Amino acid sequence: MPNTPLQYISAACFIKQLIVGKMMEKQFVDLLSELKLQKNVGQEHMRHMNITFGEAKRAVCQYQKEAEK
Repeated sequence: MPNTPLQYISAACFIKQLIVGKMMEKQFVDLLSELKLQKNVGQEHMRHMNITFGEAKRAVCQYQKEAEK
């Protein structure tokens, strides 16, 4: 059975859909990786802020003790 132009078009569309699907999958994976990275960066900033806040509270307590003497 000879291939008709319609069969060529259908095959080309199918291949294009596969390629686009793979590209979208890669973009999704890239975005997910970026979100994970941003989450990790946010968690690290939060950890640093908590440490700094704790240090500031200790300094305030120390100044209050010194002021009460």
